[in-house]
Amino acid sequence: DTGESFSKWENLPITQFYTCEIDYHDPSRRYGGTQDNGTNRTVTGNLDDWQWIYGGDGFRVRVDPMDQNIVYATSQFGGFGKSTNGGDFFNGAFDGLGGTRRNWYTPYQLDPAIPERLYLGTERVMRSDGDPVLWVPISPDLTNGNGGSNGLVYGTITSLSVSALDNEIIWVGTDDGNVWISINAGDSWSSISTGLPQRWVTSITADPNDPAGAYLTFSGFRYGTNMSHVYKTEDFGASWQNINGDLPDIPVNDLVVHPDNCILFLATDIGVFFSENTGVNWEVLGTGLPPVVTTDLTLHLPTQTLAVGTYG
Repeated sequence: DTGESFSKWENLPITQFYTCEIDYHDPSRRYGGTQDNGTNRTVTGNLDDWQWIYGGDGFRVRVDPMDQNIVYATSQFGGFGKSTNGGDFFNGAFDGLGGTRRNWYTPYQLDPAIPERLYLGTERVMRSDGDPVLWVPISPDLTNGNGGSNGLVYGTITSLSVSALDNEIIWVGTDDGNVWISINAGDSWSSISTGLPQRWVTSITADPNDPAGAYLTFSGFRYGTNMSHVYKTEDFGASWQNINGDLPDIPVNDLVVHPDNCILFLATDIGVFFSENTGVNWEVLGTGLPPVVTTDLTLHLPTQTLAVGTYG
């Protein structure tokens, strides 16, 4: 009516999904952490029955691969919750995290061999070995120190990955460009940053087929130097190979490796790319996937399903 009255329409696809998750045992159960709209899920796989289950800015969700009733969810600055009834109700699990620096998007992971063991990144690597969740440090400060000001937090771990082939191998990346490895479950740590750009580490991914291998991604859009955003190591980080190939100079936010065929999938600020030759060449993935900021990827192997979290 030419602007005389307006109606609120609540079905615009404008949600920013920071993360996405698929329940290993029941792929119809899907989760997503969203900007300013909490953690949401569907238990049917349908498009129109997503429900809010955890508050704040929603981030990483993990479902215990041995028991789908155990679900973990996080909110901004490392707010951590655990559910024992499939995500219907969460209890806070912060014991041991007081006084630590936690990134806006605090990373954590379940141990691939011992799912009740959790790892979480502050300025240190924290570990919890059971229920109740109690966090204890297993590393020194792996950053350059607190560089935050005016309420911002900087000098934090932004990514960590535990090898599925050897759960004593832990890879860590930070927001100030530090990369570390422990090969003995956190008893000692080695810096493996030599030759890498001093940029925000957006993801570090243990190679599913090689315990000595890992993949590393960086942001860095503002620099305009055309440096690589993707690296690979095959020797526990002693050396890194630039596998940016013909990828545009864009921030890369996540990387997934298909363990069966070694195809690499990248979440970037202009959509999803894939490579079938270890980064020599990159191609745009799929048909109909928009070239938007893509924040997260999750591969569900039993159904060969790739979930993509996007901004909008």
